[in-house]
Amino acid sequence: MRLLAALLALAALAAPALAHASDGVPVTLKARPEAAADTITLGDVFDGAGAAAAVEIGRAPEPGQTRTFEPAWLARTAADHGLAWAGAGDVLRVVVTRASHEIAASTLEQLVADALARQEGGRWIVALAAAQTLHAPLSADLAPAVVAVRRDAVTGTVAAEITLGPDLRARRVSGRAEPAVDLPVLARPIARDGVITAADVSWTQVAASQAPHDAILDASALIGLAAKRSLRAGGPVRAFDVERPSVIEKGDSLMVVFQTRGLTLTARARALSDAAAGDTLRVVNLQSNRSIDVVAVGPGEARVASGMASVAGGRP
Repeated sequence: MRLLAALLALAALAAPALAHASDGVPVTLKARPEAAADTITLGDVFDGAGAAAAVEIGRAPEPGQTRTFEPAWLARTAADHGLAWAGAGDVLRVVVTRASHEIAASTLEQLVADALARQEGGRWIVALAAAQTLHAPLSADLAPAVVAVRRDAVTGTVAAEITLGPDLRARRVSGRAEPAVDLPVLARPIARDGVITAADVSWTQVAASQAPHDAILDASALIGLAAKRSLRAGGPVRAFDVERPSVIEKGDSLMVVFQTRGLTLTARARALSDAAAGDTLRVVNLQSNRSIDVVAVGPGEARVASGMASVAGGRP
């Protein structure tokens, strides 16, 4: 009898709590629980928390970081504050992310490069290790700045201390820094034998070690050259990629001009090879059937340079 009485008493005490949990306001887990401040609340985790949304359930992690909760614990805590979460058994864990301002690696790299330029002169390309990013609280007044930077001239490694705003502690980033060079590249693909124009050339900035040793660095030197093979857009142009375009093709019929002492002679000839303007090539004089060396002038035109044989194959 005493045991039965004790069990009945315990049941009587538990009944209000059970009724409280089952009769609580239904809530659902947010698709992406996120905390905006230094503490995590029920409203950060659940939709429909109502007046209990402001109840704090733990300290938030650092900006951009996460904190994990056990679903059973969250369900009990919600029940203690009049909420009923029926989905606790459907999830393994609840992960809450601290919302933040994210400073991308590319922004940090440019900050460090600018700081190096001010400190050491020149221009720099910086690549941070593992694509580092930094995060600041949503309440922060963002003003990213490098407060210190150090570069090892032997290894090329660089380390910098960066603060993201007033009253925020400096954070360390590291990577590599190399001198930058401007490299002319193609703005569009160029087909084989295509001639490069000024509109086809643009500029990019690369680390010195990434520039091919035989890349053409003078953009004006590219203009008017022809591609020996198909060239892709955005890539550097190497010396062996291009050549002066042929103005005469093997087998072309030419007008060859010979001038001396006020006398001008012309003859028809056939080209025995391709030639760019200014190149020397061998042709066959169609009148004498003898071969002579001439200088290509333009399409269908060549001249006999001083000291070369005459167009007739005889003496000038």
